[in-house]
Amino acid sequence: EDLLGRFRRDVVGEVRFGTPEHRFPTPPGTSWNNVMIRFINGHEVEPRVSGRTNGVYSYTHMGMAKANKDEPTVQWDLFRRLADGHGDFPWPRTADRRTMQKRRERLAGHLQGFFGIDDDPFEDLPGRRGFKTRFVIVPER
Repeated sequence: EDLLGRFRRDVVGEVRFGTPEHRFPTPPGTSWNNVMIRFINGHEVEPRVSGRTNGVYSYTHMGMAKANKDEPTVQWDLFRRLADGHGDFPWPRTADRRTMQKRRERLAGHLQGFFGIDDDPFEDLPGRRGFKTRFVIVPER
């Protein structure tokens, strides 16, 4: 584990919660409807903007790693759940809605920082029964 941890730090950099290690080279004037994100596996995505990609990014690259741990945050879990729902996330009946709303806001901040797009990447589902992405998100196959 120690050897693997050193290798990851050398390749990916230090994990700093909330701070993206990388930023996607998004052209100025890009809106969320030009973004497509495809999950490669449970820890990596391949983002595309206007059909162009710049490689594969992990939750660490996108600033969604737990502080002092090599594990994804709850925001990354929400991100994966959005992919599984093809961009739709109905509010769960058993979950605390305020908690889920806060996760949505934090995920929005991570995505805005990573892509450099100021607009909210989410919008409410009809009847405010949840929310959906303004970009295309594809689950892993």
